[in-house]
Amino acid sequence: MSAAAAPALRPDVTLVTYTCDDADHTHALLESVGAWSVLPRRVIVVDDGSAIPFASGWSLLPLSIIRHAENRGRTEAKRTGLSAATSRFILSMDNDVRLSHDWLRTCLPLAATPDVGIAATPLRHASGDSPAARYTAHAYSLQMGVSGDVSFVSGGVWLLRSEVWRNAGGFGEYQEQYGEDARFCERLLAGGYRLVLTTDAQASEVRLLPRHVIVKRGWRWHGYHLKAALDAGRPLDEACNVLLHTLRERMEASGRADTLFLYFDLLYLVYAMTDLFRHAAATRPAAAEYVAAPCTAARHLLADYPELRGLLCEDLERLSMVHVQAEDATEKPLLDLALLLRPVLTSAHCRMLEEAVPLLREE
Repeated sequence: MSAAAAPALRPDVTLVTYTCDDADHTHALLESVGAWSVLPRRVIVVDDGSAIPFASGWSLLPLSIIRHAENRGRTEAKRTGLSAATSRFILSMDNDVRLSHDWLRTCLPLAATPDVGIAATPLRHASGDSPAARYTAHAYSLQMGVSGDVSFVSGGVWLLRSEVWRNAGGFGEYQEQYGEDARFCERLLAGGYRLVLTTDAQASEVRLLPRHVIVKRGWRWHGYHLKAALDAGRPLDEACNVLLHTLRERMEASGRADTLFLYFDLLYLVYAMTDLFRHAAATRPAAAEYVAAPCTAARHLLADYPELRGLLCEDLERLSMVHVQAEDATEKPLLDLALLLRPVLTSAHCRMLEEAVPLLREE
């Protein structure tokens, strides 16, 4: 490569990434940049209050570190980083995302299109071959195979022009810890911008997540929309039916893919339904009677499978729901999960999951 050709490989792009007590992922991301066919000109790392401040001796590109003295959460970290970039283009990446070598070269022409707000690719989970890793890839690899205009692009990786961020007013007044990507996409669409995906390059999320984190993380996105519907005055039973219908469909797919995935789906359903009732109870007091119902129902559903029931209770405790279990009482309203789930979570499935508890405990 001649010296004269080198500048063409350095378009006016700033890579912005975010870290908090996970420096290993950030170091690995920086090391991966050298394999890209097109390099950014500079890098910004937002250290969102790590106990040990992030530092790096990486010298491939100019690197700036912006540190929050205290952890402010995902939304504020991204607001800081995206606002600090002054280049024409911003490549915003979670530090556990890895890009194929041609990702930036492929997406730059799309991001340069005047009416495009964000250009990206589907985001695939690729964190190994454990049950949790396989389930994450199965349930949360986003928009695989989707190309063209979409209504949402995961905040895991965005390529956008700085003027798009400024013109849209960033995240606006949004202060929630999560859901900033959904809110920003809404703002862009309202402003007349397009959101575009291409399958001509690949992006993968490599972080291995434990079960309780997978559940919380999935519900943050899914729950954002259902809670917003409740806040807009939609009936609680409508939101519950949407959640149940969605999980029934997911469990049908899970049963076909891997029986172990059904346990993850059940844990997700109990957590999500409980949180939905909690949220509703803030404005609809009658919903408070149902907060303990999902935990109670699940424990009744698994009464004949003591090891599986025990694992579920342990995982619910990790999800900070032990106090909900303490409210377990037969006189309280009870969801008939057996009736709802038996078509997709059969006795045969439960027996197989009971035998698989030692494998699930290893994670």
